[in-house]
Amino acid sequence: MLIALVKKYWILLVALLAVLVVIVISVNSKNDQEKILETIPTPIIPTITSIAIDSISKIGVGPNPSQSLEIEKREKDELIQNQKDYPLLGELPYNGTNFEIDHYLKPKQLVVYIKKGADKESIQLEINKWLKNNNFESDSHTIKWLEK
Repeated sequence: MLIALVKKYWILLVALLAVLVVIVISVNSKNDQEKILETIPTPIIPTITSIAIDSISKIGVGPNPSQSLEIEKREKDELIQNQKDYPLLGELPYNGTNFEIDHYLKPKQLVVYIKKGADKESIQLEINKWLKNNNFESDSHTIKWLEK
């Protein structure tokens, strides 16, 4: 009778045996993993608050306020000086009759390109008028004359 039951339900018994084997293997592997994890030391990671207060002042995170103010003052002074040395830079290039005021050669010295054969005196008068229209005296700038 037992043999008859085994013949009748042998597939069910094989499946039950396979499930038991899988359960035993997974339990053993879980225990092995826990043992491995127990043997690995837990790393000690310093928190940001433990290093931040001392390190930030030593390594200098962010701009130094006094240096930023110095840089800002220096840039402002340079801008003011450039505006004094090259006051008409924003108006250049300026094109007139038979001439072009192209750029500054050095502080308050304008480079003027004139067409070959153009009347330099009439161009000078036109440049003086342009200077006055921009609130400058005619002797405020020197001119480097170049022919095109």
